[in-house]
Amino acid sequence: MKRILVLFLFLLSLVVCGCKSKERLDEDTFVNVYTDLIIAEDTVDVSKNFKNEIFKKYNISEKTYTNTVNYYNDKPEKWQKFFEKVEDKVTNMGKKPAKK
Repeated sequence: MKRILVLFLFLLSLVVCGCKSKERLDEDTFVNVYTDLIIAEDTVDVSKNFKNEIFKKYNISEKTYTNTVNYYNDKPEKWQKFFEKVEDKVTNMGKKPAKK
């Protein structure tokens, strides 16, 4: 949970620097990108390069990601549902499928 708070603060700083635009990510893609950013932050040094690789993986721009964060900041009630999805995704990543 501490990691999520740290990353949330990081994202909030992106919002301050971001441009306003209508283009944003759907919630499922946002969950995936955000989760990858959390994992990358825990496993590599925080740098612009790892963010660019994650954005490239999902074929999105940093601007679109920032626009999405801005959208969620304008609608704080959406963050709760979003964080629940991120937590579920991270929890399920550690589970291995049952062998047949």
